[in-house]
Amino acid sequence: LVACFIRLVNFMNQEIIGILTDLPWGVLFGHPADQVTAVPRHPVQLYEAIAYFITFIVLWQMWKKQPSNEKPGALVGMMFILIFGSRFILEFWKNTQESSLIDSSFLQAGQILSIPFILLGIFLYAKARYCNRQLNASLHTKF
Repeated sequence: LVACFIRLVNFMNQEIIGILTDLPWGVLFGHPADQVTAVPRHPVQLYEAIAYFITFIVLWQMWKKQPSNEKPGALVGMMFILIFGSRFILEFWKNTQESSLIDSSFLQAGQILSIPFILLGIFLYAKARYCNRQLNASLHTKF
């Protein structure tokens, strides 16, 4: 939820703006006092806020259905997959942020930095699911 509210503040402060668009929901960013022409852009901050809120709902539902001690690592793994997966996808609609350390010819820096966390999330979630199956199978054979 905190990340959702941070992106809403980014929207109000006109930070982390999206690429130009001619879609009807494009938002005019820019202010005459800044001597910047207001042009319609993707409200990528709102897209991210929605993605983070959906992530919160999914994780909350997972937590309600399964006690956290039954599948250790599943919630954290799913959080990494959803947060960094949505960030990876939404970077395509963000204005390019210059970085002298990372060549952004194909992927932006945020996408490159998200890949390890997506892979870690997949590993943690798969491990939690596999270990839980192994535990249940061994319990059923003993009794």
